Amino acid sequence: MKKDDWFSYSNLGSSYLSIGAYKRAIGINLRGEFNNSILYFKKAIKLNPYNSNLYNIVSLSYWNMGSYELEIGLNPENSLKEGLKYIEKAINIDPNNCSNYNTRGNLYLEMAYYNTLKGLAPTFWLEKAIESFENAVIINPNYVISYSNLTECYLIKLEKNFNKDDFAKANYYIEEALKIKPDFL
Repeated sequence: MKKDDWFSYSNLGSSYLSIGAYKRAIGINLRGEFNNSILYFKKAIKLNPYNSNLYNIVSLSYWNMGSYELEIGLNPENSLKEGLKYIEKAINIDPNNCSNYNTRGNLYLEMAYYNTLKGLAPTFWLEKAIESFENAVIINPNYVISYSNLTECYLIKLEKNFNKDDFAKANYYIEEALKIKPDFL
């Protein structure tokens, strides 16, 4: 692999990300795989600093690592905050990419889960997640995963405090997802 070949670093990062996701699925410690993924994607970014997809994938790696840390009882805050730094760079480079907003929403949603586990109200992070997912569907009204994520946000809000408006919004967003992709659930 050539030192100045950003695409090769990107492929290597993708491989480590896939290995990490596979190991997560079968319950093997995989923090190192996500770290390797991040390392190679950062090398790719140095060679191609205006590719928003590379920043998004680094953010996804940090999100995966934070989710894993949360699952095993570790503090995911540093991983999630690092992911947020990278996704903001992706959004600055390409503000019309719905995937960037969806990734940011997932990072915020994971922070909401973490705050809930700490006994704190997840409201701030949920509202940020909702805003991000809504931005994604404004950019691409057929981006079904963001509708699903919006449903999840409103269901979390319902768990914390029953509100008819939250119920109506959760129902609306899942119906929108099913209109786009009837076999989504």
